Amino acid sequence: MKFLVDNNLSEELAKTLDSMGHEASHVRGVELQRAPDREVLAYARREAMILISADTDFSSLLASEAAIGHQCS
Repeated sequence: MKFLVDNNLSEELAKTLDSMGHEASHVRGVELQRAPDREVLAYARREAMILISADTDFSSLLASEAAIGHQCS
């Protein structure tokens, strides 16, 4: 599995996932630490990564996309 760890979580989480045999990156490692949530989510989708975040804004973003029938590109 491939994971993208959001800015509000430690880079150690990505390292731990890597050590467990998963492919994991932190947003800082892919230079998205200052990117808006929509851009982070779009990157995770393009790279087929599961986004791990403690940011509740992502649930609102996904809900609004579902309501209008669109996905981030």
